[in-house]
Amino acid sequence: MGQYTLPKAGFAMSRSVESTRVEDIPATNAHDGSLCRALRLMRELSLRPAGVGVSELSRRLDIPKPSVYRMLRTMRRLRFVREVEHVYFPGEELRSLARALTARADSRVLREVLTPVMVDLHREAGLPVKLTVLRGHDVVVLQAVHGVRAGERPEVGRRMPAHSGAGGRVLLAFAAGEGHQVEHAVSGGHLDTAPPDRFDEIRRSGVSVERPRPGWTELAAPVFDHLRRPVAALVVSGPTRAVNVSDATMALRRAAFEAARLLPAGSELPG
Repeated sequence: MGQYTLPKAGFAMSRSVESTRVEDIPATNAHDGSLCRALRLMRELSLRPAGVGVSELSRRLDIPKPSVYRMLRTMRRLRFVREVEHVYFPGEELRSLARALTARADSRVLREVLTPVMVDLHREAGLPVKLTVLRGHDVVVLQAVHGVRAGERPEVGRRMPAHSGAGGRVLLAFAAGEGHQVEHAVSGGHLDTAPPDRFDEIRRSGVSVERPRPGWTELAAPVFDHLRRPVAALVVSGPTRAVNVSDATMALRRAAFEAARLLPAGSELPG
């Protein structure tokens, strides 16, 4: 994913990535190759999170029980399945793949739906705008809109510690407000509890104002889904001398409200 500049509009933003539709693997007979059998077995396991035994897998897939057992043994070694008293469940690696694919699809939805809001916010505030999401202990920049003469151009795809900027802190604050345990990385790679007083202040104001380095100011507001979960943050930033905090705060609040209104009501975006 790259960035491009639109000279007439005076801003740049990343291109959207088209999703690829993956068709179901067709059910075939027992003479399939080992790869096809393994994929069919993985699909069957993913459809049965409550667990399934070897005999039922053999019957449903029309694959001999010894073959099913051998594949399960390999998948268990690779952590794609786990076994509890001869019942097999999707393993951590399979679940991790599913989470990664879901996160990518959700990111595409956020970019497509919220880019127009970002463009309006950039025009109103006159500052570079980022769309960020939490990924573990990091924040990731999903989208960026900035002027052609922007002093600092946000890098789409960049990861950074969640506590290090306004976008991460506002998401951590509202995640903590929902009762989730929140930790952040500190120097030396250790984990420390996030400051509750600071998070209380962010939740009261609805905006995080940070100065990550001398002469630079960032502001961020959360974007909520229909369940009031913080799924992303809108961030504006610039040289401190050029940022009117009061005006930028009002613009951010309006943009975040509009962004929440535009998100699909049936969205399953992670909070």
